[in-house]
Amino acid sequence: MLIEISDHTLLVSSYFDRCLERNPNLERDFPIIPWHGEIAILFVGKRRPYVSRGPRWSVVYTAIAQ
Repeated sequence: MLIEISDHTLLVSSYFDRCLERNPNLERDFPIIPWHGEIAILFVGKRRPYVSRGPRWSVVYTAIAQ
């Protein structure tokens, strides 16, 4: 899925499987989202270094919340 936020285009890819434990990283940052799986968010058309967990002010947090 492509999402546009603040002049950024993000590619969001994910999977959900109730058989898995809740994702502890998402549970820590978004406790009301019971996510059982993984989420990957990439900036489209930009070269950025990979970070496993972006800063809270990042547009990545906005993308997950949407």
